[in-house]
Amino acid sequence: MSDKKIVINTQGGTVITGGTFSNVQFVAQQNVVYNTEQKCANDNGDMDEVAVVLDNVQDDTENTLMPGIPHSVESCFYFANEYVREIIDAIVSEFYTNRHTDLAMIEVTLFDHGQLRKRNLHKPFVRALVDWGILANDVDIDKICSGMASKFRSLPQNGYRSWGSNHTNERELCRRIGEKLPESMKYKR
Repeated sequence: MSDKKIVINTQGGTVITGGTFSNVQFVAQQNVVYNTEQKCANDNGDMDEVAVVLDNVQDDTENTLMPGIPHSVESCFYFANEYVREIIDAIVSEFYTNRHTDLAMIEVTLFDHGQLRKRNLHKPFVRALVDWGILANDVDIDKICSGMASKFRSLPQNGYRSWGSNHTNERELCRRIGEKLPESMKYKR
């Protein structure tokens, strides 16, 4: 077998088209399995026999329990599925105007509505949005997270509905975002 490696990226899909594949095993909805060759000594001590060994490889970016869902998404959101992705995509499309404070308010709202595992973990949240294809791959995650952290420092820790008059604009934005969520994503704080 040659030292050449082929990387197949289906972007979470299930279809591989084109090409001729030999000595390769594809396994659906499990860890990636690939063939490697290993030289073994025969009875005379010569290294001319080849054994095929199957190795399991788990990619840290994809969750093996929910194929097609990046691990970053599964570790950030309670319900990492296509339905939730579509809702989050619509929320970000409507309310994110390339201002870091917008993403901070989206994060607060999603947490208060029981969609995020943690509040105030901006980098995993933004990374999940990028990995899920909601934000562009070329965004400056560190810069966005810095701006979100700055906004979070000025916000109360309790749920947005109980924020006082000092945070009327932020509370109103979170309320509007919350109204776009379906009934199944009720306010929980």
